Amino acid sequence: SACVRQANWIRLEDRATGTSFRVVNTHLDHVSQAARENQARLIVEDASAYPQDYPQLLTGDMNCDCRNAAIATLKAGGWVDTFSQVHGTDDPGHTFHAFHGPEYHSAIGKMDWIFAKGALHVLDAEIIKDSEGGRFPSDHYFVSATVRDAGSE
Repeated sequence: SACVRQANWIRLEDRATGTSFRVVNTHLDHVSQAARENQARLIVEDASAYPQDYPQLLTGDMNCDCRNAAIATLKAGGWVDTFSQVHGTDDPGHTFHAFHGPEYHSAIGKMDWIFAKGALHVLDAEIIKDSEGGRFPSDHYFVSATVRDAGSE
């Protein structure tokens, strides 16, 4: 890996219902394809320690789009792209824009992802491209997903 990379996670619990879920956030390597694939494999391995129906979310800058083997590894491990669940496509276009917004052109499509795993129902997902006066708060567009515990339906 070109830089030290990590995955942070937290288990959250609804005190009223006792329902819990896990959220993992990461930033995969931006240089090495082998590192990205190994990082994805470790995320899949770590998630497999939980029951198959345990609700989990994975968010992050994966530094690659849907054509990349690291994304294929995550999907093979049971992670589902929330955007494609709602919109039927993995790739709505680039999410990195280098503070240039729609003027930026990239060969890499969506590199910012929200994946779901386990008993979660995806209600909505979007790429938020807001700016104020042409100024963007980040060099990436924001990605958003609304999910619900499948057991609460």
